[in-house]
Amino acid sequence: MSKKTTIIVLSAVAVVCLLIGVLIGSARSSPASTRSEEPSPTPTVSEEHTSTPAAAEEPLLDVWRKHSGGFYYSLLDDGTAQITGVDKDERDYLVIPSTIDGYTVTHVYWFFTSDDLDPEGNFDPIEIKTIKIPNSVTSINEYWLDYVGTTDFIVPFDHPVFCDIYGVLYNKPEKRLVRYPVGRTASTFEIPQGVEQIAAYAFVNSDTLTSVTIPESVTTIGEGAFANCGSLTEVTISESVTTIGEDAFANCGSLTEVTIPESVTTIGEGAFADCDGLTEVTIPQSVTLIGDYAFYGCKNLKKVVILGSETDTREDIFTDLTVIAEGAFSECSSLEDVTIPPSVTRIARDAFPSEQNITFHYTEGSYAEQYLKQIGVIE
Repeated sequence: MSKKTTIIVLSAVAVVCLLIGVLIGSARSSPASTRSEEPSPTPTVSEEHTSTPAAAEEPLLDVWRKHSGGFYYSLLDDGTAQITGVDKDERDYLVIPSTIDGYTVTHVYWFFTSDDLDPEGNFDPIEIKTIKIPNSVTSINEYWLDYVGTTDFIVPFDHPVFCDIYGVLYNKPEKRLVRYPVGRTASTFEIPQGVEQIAAYAFVNSDTLTSVTIPESVTTIGEGAFANCGSLTEVTISESVTTIGEDAFANCGSLTEVTIPESVTTIGEGAFADCDGLTEVTIPQSVTLIGDYAFYGCKNLKKVVILGSETDTREDIFTDLTVIAEGAFSECSSLEDVTIPPSVTRIARDAFPSEQNITFHYTEGSYAEQYLKQIGVIE
């Protein structure tokens, strides 16, 4: 997909906002394959990422028990209100109220109503161009933002938790990029220096993005952060990142190259599953765990390169990796060459494709040799 490049630049003032967690100022722009039958990369609502109050766990239709001024809401245990639905005629430019029927609104659970259900009882994605968040709202169920085609978030300058920088939503105390608006059509994005976490599903379904730059301040790429970004061809991951979360780049079919830096210790479950564009992967010495189905279904992946010290020999490479988990490279139908280091002490039986001719490199007497004998690759 060839689109005019739009680069979003962080102002110096906004850097201060993220680094010290106090909003001094922010600028806004104008509204402008899954893993087959194996564990699915479909997002699940996580308390760690959503901060959803206990009341939000009530049955689906029960949370719509009150209606006022175009909004559905329910009461939380602390006597405040959470938004649980928005009438369709309120959605073009959505201003979340700070109070409703005299109750302070502190949480947004979701924006759907029963009118959004398809005949099978599933929710169709909805479009809300702009969402304005009041100071009273201090938690949002981030998962449901995946289904809302927003182009801009607007947050007051003095909000205690959130800020927007050019319409992208951030959590100030946690220095976390919460949500890149999925309705945008830009092709590139630079994450601001000062951000330390990329939230779960922060860029999910952003179909037009082709390139994302991750700064040195980021240490964690959250679960599903870039999942289903079908046009993404290039990601620059900084040397500060230690964890690539579950499904972080799952179903990024156009991703042809990714450099995993020496700082990374964990490649999460399904992190690069179904990335059909990948042909070669380089995994640094620092990685200690390759999670279940990490590269599952990468149909064009031919070579896995494992790095160690600058004076590598077959006997000393990959000195930190101990586990290659279940299905890590299964369904990689083009895989031809794999090196397994002597440090590995556990390999799941179906970690690699079983019915194709792969050249394995291993150290004599190592666990890898035992494994390859067990699965019948060598005698």
